[in-house]
Amino acid sequence: MACAVAAGCSWFVSTDDVLLRKLKGFPPITAVNPIDLVYALEEDER
Repeated sequence: MACAVAAGCSWFVSTDDVLLRKLKGFPPITAVNPIDLVYALEEDER
């Protein structure tokens, strides 16, 4: 996570549900699981 923030990433993708719950609402980055990332990217294309 620290590397993603330092690199200026917009998304942090993980399958760790506990980690994702802890990061929910963490402002500098959006933490999602792979399935939610695909849905979000497909929605952006519309």
